[in-house]
Amino acid sequence: MVWALEENRRPELETRLFMAPYWNTYEDGRVCHGSMPVPTTVTIDNLPRWSHAFFASQFTGSNLGIQQCSHPEGFLGLWRSIVGKKTFPVEYLLPRRTLRETLCRNR
Repeated sequence: MVWALEENRRPELETRLFMAPYWNTYEDGRVCHGSMPVPTTVTIDNLPRWSHAFFASQFTGSNLGIQQCSHPEGFLGLWRSIVGKKTFPVEYLLPRRTLRETLCRNR
């Protein structure tokens, strides 16, 4: 699963998680692995490997039928609008649930 945060800080249980507006992601945080070479285990130690696998993937699925953000020009417009910018416009992120809800739902 992959989520977006409003702030660059460690989340707490009541921190709101937002849909990560990336290719191959779904509203519930799941990621389509496709041909992505993933680590064999899910551990804190493997987190850097999972991150690398995600960002090194080919991102072949656009999920254009899913509202991934509130940008007036949609998902692709959001990414076009931030080319060359240093900060991400968090006002376009869509809230989904809290960290607590995510942890309790995925037991």
